Amino acid sequence: MNDMTLTALRKKLFRVADRVLATGAPVRIRRGGRILTLSADAQGKGPGRLARLKRRNLIAGDAGTLWKVKVGKWRGRASAG
Repeated sequence: MNDMTLTALRKKLFRVADRVLATGAPVRIRRGGRILTLSADAQGKGPGRLARLKRRNLIAGDAGTLWKVKVGKWRGRASAG
């Protein structure tokens, strides 16, 4: 465990935070006779943003045949305009 003052931490805050997250080794910070510990979350990294998205069914029909569809070909009803 590394010890440092709050002034030393202020100079290199992001490097220290990245090191704590990478190694998991906590850092003790001394301030006014008291000690504050900076440590990584014990649970580790949670699911990413994509994993938290709600799954939706947006394709009507067989998704495996999408590569056969012509881009300029419309099979829907003609517009009223």
